[in-house]
Amino acid sequence: MNRFIQLLDRKREENARYDYTKRRRQDRLHCMPSELQFSTLLQGVPIDYYDPDFSNRLQPQLCSKITNKSIALLPDIEQTFTHGQDERLGDKAFMHKYGEEVLARYKLDDLSDVESEEISVDEEDLNEMEL
Repeated sequence: MNRFIQLLDRKREENARYDYTKRRRQDRLHCMPSELQFSTLLQGVPIDYYDPDFSNRLQPQLCSKITNKSIALLPDIEQTFTHGQDERLGDKAFMHKYGEEVLARYKLDDLSDVESEEISVDEEDLNEMEL
């Protein structure tokens, strides 16, 4: 996700530079530190929002709560904002084309058992978790 945000910033700045109608303003640059630490995890995001190594270390109940089994990012993030055909795919077509490849990186076997159970993750656990 960090790489996606960096690409988005670069594209936004490039568009502002070429569009003479836009007034140039000093935007804050997003400098990504080498290690990010969050006090809470986002919930209900596509599973590829989180790095597979990080996601696979989580307990199945927590992973099931914070992610869903959809994907949102191209497997090759550098192909984002290139106006390629893959960027115009609908959700179902995108999942059909890339879903198996991306989801194979994540431990989803444990999640199928969790979906049938009631999830009981304390909000304090989410707030105290460090990446």
